[in-house]
Amino acid sequence: MPTESSRSPGKKNRCSAIKPRSGSFETLDGNAHVLPVQHNKNKPEPKKYIMKRLIQSLLAATAVLGVLGLTPLHALEPAQPKVVGLMFYSDTCGSCKILDPKIEAVKGDYTTKPILFATLDHSNDGSKNQAALLAESLGLGKVYADQEKASGYMLLVNPGSGEILAKIDRDMSEAEIKTAFDEALKG
Repeated sequence: MPTESSRSPGKKNRCSAIKPRSGSFETLDGNAHVLPVQHNKNKPEPKKYIMKRLIQSLLAATAVLGVLGLTPLHALEPAQPKVVGLMFYSDTCGSCKILDPKIEAVKGDYTTKPILFATLDHSNDGSKNQAALLAESLGLGKVYADQEKASGYMLLVNPGSGEILAKIDRDMSEAEIKTAFDEALKG
């Protein structure tokens, strides 16, 4: 690379400085130069530009989904459960301590099935109130009211009619519990 002394005295090195579009810069010979700031009125501000590109991308993705015959996620309706498994539970219930681990072992096989599991806790007044509200919000207030003081079992209920499809208790094996879930889902 040529050194400062090896350059021809009257010639400037074309690579002596990289000139930015605006702001200040310094050449290799140490001279400072200032360029005026150039504003491009056609270029949007960065935040507006990013938002505009995001909206354009979302519109394009929605159009592609429509062309492919796919349904965008926002248009999907939430799945309605075919069966609701209501576990009547209390911290002081011996049957609950036997049944709950069996239910938990079996539930994993039903995560993609149309069955909703809900625990109605009767451990104290606060949890009883929450259980009543939950049952009512599921449209199963009458089923809950009929079972309000009991615990230690699970009812499989048709959420549309409120019909009790099966009762699962502590004496059932995991295989029997699976059979009860399967039968309720068939109906």
